[in-house]
Amino acid sequence: MKTECALLILSPLLVLGADALHWYEVETIRTPTGIVFGNGNWLGIFEDGRYSSTNALGWIKRSDNASTTRPEFLRSEFYYIGSTIFASSNGWSNLRSVGDVGLNHAFTFGNDQFYAARNNEIAFSADAKAWTRSSLPEMDARIKLMAAGHGIVVLVTTSGYAYSSNDGLTWNPFHLGVSFADLKATDSGFLGLEYFRTPSGAFGTRIHHTYDGQEWRVVQEKPGLADRLLVAPQSVVVWGLEVLAFVTHEGAEWSDVTRPSKKVIRDMAYGQGRFLGVLWPSGFISSAPLNLPRLRSISKIGTTIRLQTELADNSIVESTGRLGTTWSVVSNITQNAGIIEFQEPRSPNAFFRLKAAP
Repeated sequence: MKTECALLILSPLLVLGADALHWYEVETIRTPTGIVFGNGNWLGIFEDGRYSSTNALGWIKRSDNASTTRPEFLRSEFYYIGSTIFASSNGWSNLRSVGDVGLNHAFTFGNDQFYAARNNEIAFSADAKAWTRSSLPEMDARIKLMAAGHGIVVLVTTSGYAYSSNDGLTWNPFHLGVSFADLKATDSGFLGLEYFRTPSGAFGTRIHHTYDGQEWRVVQEKPGLADRLLVAPQSVVVWGLEVLAFVTHEGAEWSDVTRPSKKVIRDMAYGQGRFLGVLWPSGFISSAPLNLPRLRSISKIGTTIRLQTELADNSIVESTGRLGTTWSVVSNITQNAGIIEFQEPRSPNAFFRLKAAP
């Protein structure tokens, strides 16, 4: 029987042009549990270490550190925040301590300085090295979130109080009455995100806005659970288990995003003009089409199939029979400088697909 062989190029699950409200997904063998963008590179936190990528498709392992800690990219460096805080320009080497600021409940950058807060004090620094400390007023509960901007720093506690200050000395309390899941400074003040249970038992989401940290108002109430905000120059993404949407910086306009699948978004970052999320159990979701592995040519010499691709040594080949739903990795392949070779299968009607992978 004649052996038939075909190659499938991995493509987005939804192709509707570069419409910001229609996002794209690609399938991958492995995806990080956390992702951050900074200094021209995507930094992925994988189970076996830290990887970097220029396009989020081909990954290079940089560190064997298997810590699941996801850094924050603040003022040109990656910051790992925990009982001690370390900074690195690339996220994997030459980590330095930011100074003795102790165990922190919140850490951020805004108003041209860093802030490190815990229940009884807040510390300020222009360079994350030399710190000035100031006592905080007696809090009603533990500090949960902090954001800084517009000359103001805002602290939110676990019990639903917001404290704001423009000098770090005098604080104005405001009773929110709810516990925020996230808090971010934007170009139009501050946004707080709340999720709640409706009388029917379903989840709902509210966005709160303030210009000064003292007077808050609800600007959005929508069905579904969202617990994260991601601020970009032109918009803010609201996302969570059941929600993916754009809002304006003051939260006044809401636009739902169309998703190709219902996979859970583990983490999300903004860089290179796109929002990029990592999915569970695998794959990426992007607000713009990703640059996928592309073939330049296909040839066959004897029983050897040769592919010439645009990716160098960052591809895998999977096979299936009769376009089945179960794919398996072709193990006996060789690749060098974008040339991939493997043996023609003996079974009939075999199909193959090319994928990018760490």
